[in-house]
Amino acid sequence: MRHSPMATLAIAITLVSAACQPVDQAPSELTAADAEAIRAVDAAATEAGVAGDFDAFAALYTEDAILLPPNAPAVTGRSAIRDYWASVPPIVAFEIEVEEIVGRGDLAYVQGSYLLELAPPGAPEPIRDNGKFIEIRRRQPDGSWPLSRDIYNSNLPIAAPEPADATASEGET
Repeated sequence: MRHSPMATLAIAITLVSAACQPVDQAPSELTAADAEAIRAVDAAATEAGVAGDFDAFAALYTEDAILLPPNAPAVTGRSAIRDYWASVPPIVAFEIEVEEIVGRGDLAYVQGSYLLELAPPGAPEPIRDNGKFIEIRRRQPDGSWPLSRDIYNSNLPIAAPEPADATASEGET
C-alpha cells in the first residue's frame, strides 16, 4: 500500500507530536514501606554476619550482584559473594547506620556507615573497623529490596609497614 507524501508527512508529524508529550507514568517515589524493607535487609545482614550464616547473608544480594570490597577485586554473583563473606575472619560485632535512602520506581541507593569487629584466629584482640558504604538496590516482584551493587571502605588509615629488624639487616651486609 502506497501513501501520498502528504499522508506520510501527517503520520510523521503525529508520531513526533506523540513522542514529545509528557509521560503520564513517571516512576513513583519510594514509600515508607520501601524504606522499611530496605532497612530490614541491612538489619538482616548484621544478624547473619555475626551469626556466621553466610548463606543467609548472600541471600540478601541479587543473583547477579557485584560486591566491591576494599583492597580486593570485585566479587560477582551471589555464590562468590557468599564465599567472600565466609572468608572474612569471624565477625563478632557489626552495626550499620543508614544515613540516606533515595530512589524511584524499582531502583534505590542507600548510603551509610558501619562499625565492624573481627576476631582473626590467634589474634591477641579483635580488630575494629569503621567506614562507609553505598548500596544500589533493585525492587523484586515480591517487594523485597536486595543488594544489586555494594561498595564499602574503611575510614581507618592503612597500617604502615613494620620497620625491618635493624640487627638482622646489619648482619646481612
